[in-house]
Amino acid sequence: MRRIFSLAATILLTAGCGGGGAPGTDPASLASCEAVADAAIGVIQDSIDILEEASSSGTEPDAATTGAVEAAGVALEERARLLGCTDEEMAALMAGLAAGLEARSVFGQLIIENLKAGEEGFYQSG
Repeated sequence: MRRIFSLAATILLTAGCGGGGAPGTDPASLASCEAVADAAIGVIQDSIDILEEASSSGTEPDAATTGAVEAAGVALEERARLLGCTDEEMAALMAGLAAGLEARSVFGQLIIENLKAGEEGFYQSG
């Protein structure tokens, strides 16, 4: 299955940011592909916010934060798989929800635009 959130962890690791953390939604409580996509958008918004805040302060990545984002992504991917969500369905759901994301930086805006377009690079595993 494509790695929906590998980008979020990569953003945090390579952009020199830290702080914050992933949302506390328990993936086991999510009963639909739509709910998984909604939680995923929350993780991505948190990642963008962390990136922008930390970039403005020049801080380095925080291992706990990047670990939390990556763990949240893996857990949501597993939940999507267990629910039978297809890659195409998740890409479409994420594209639709991406309109609710906000970013002040060009980098954050690029992430949002690529999600809206359903860019494959945001969903493929390594």
